[in-house]
Amino acid sequence: MKHFGYNSDIESPYFEIIPCPYDKTTSYGHGTDKGPEGIIEASQELEFYDDEFEIDPAETLGIKTYPSVNIELQDKNTKEPFKDLYQTCMDSYRREKFPLVLGGEHSLSLGSVKAAYDYLQSQGKGLTLLHFDAHADLRQEYQENPYSHACAIYSIYKACPKIKIVSVGIRNISIGECQWLRGLEKQVDEHFLEEMPISIFYARDEFYKTYAYRSALKEFREEVNPQDSGETRLSAGSSMRFWGSKDIIETMRKYGNDNFYISFDVDGFDSSLMPSTGTPEPGGLDWYTPTNLIREACQKFNLIGADVVELAPIDQLHGPDFLVAKLVYKIISSKAKSLNH
Repeated sequence: MKHFGYNSDIESPYFEIIPCPYDKTTSYGHGTDKGPEGIIEASQELEFYDDEFEIDPAETLGIKTYPSVNIELQDKNTKEPFKDLYQTCMDSYRREKFPLVLGGEHSLSLGSVKAAYDYLQSQGKGLTLLHFDAHADLRQEYQENPYSHACAIYSIYKACPKIKIVSVGIRNISIGECQWLRGLEKQVDEHFLEEMPISIFYARDEFYKTYAYRSALKEFREEVNPQDSGETRLSAGSSMRFWGSKDIIETMRKYGNDNFYISFDVDGFDSSLMPSTGTPEPGGLDWYTPTNLIREACQKFNLIGADVVELAPIDQLHGPDFLVAKLVYKIISSKAKSLNH
């Protein structure tokens, strides 16, 4: 396998790319085991100077691509799920590096997120998970497997008791997941909603997608500020909720953790941008919503690690592979910028 972009001449590169071609529980489209290879191949065509940040983190901090972490099926009989990936990421943290995992299906994130969580807990620090996805992934098991890709976030929640989770772009959730979330909400005092460990920002409520935004632009253009959040009143007795990046940053702030981790399932993107995934969903995120949010979050909190999962390359369709490679590099450059490199 080639290196992501190019292998840096820096003696001890800061960014460590960890391919993990795990594809054992995907239930619709398959092929995420080819995701790491597709991302790395597409990365050969990247422009490594980031004109937005005016930096080249590959040159200043360095990127090293490690051998793939190959994992057998993880299921209800597995005592330490994704142990090898956990240990690989934990080794990165102990050497004060930045692990960035390329999947593979989303279930593998349990290993990489738990490594970040345990590393911070050993220092008395907390972790917020910033999760981009089309799906809530809060099923307690799927097809009799608690470590299915459909259970990725629930398995993280159970394995990391004090973690806080912010999910963005969700537009597919089962009734069982909704009922479980409602039960969780009932355990939280309505005056202390920041204690709710999971916050979901549905794609349909994104500010620029809402009827509120379109109507406001048309009829009340002079009164609309796209940076505002919360409740916009269109007329007497009428209101609608919507969100922007400001709301997500504020939710992360209320959780009180200085450190966060990104888990990015690429089906969080709209299916017109990302057809190369096992479960493409319409009505999703564009390019700038998540990348701008990642940039802002990195300026306010410490990004400790990331994974990008669920790319299933389609032969001769290069656009989605390149999009994901550029997303990976945008995460890298956002982190580098926060370090003033």
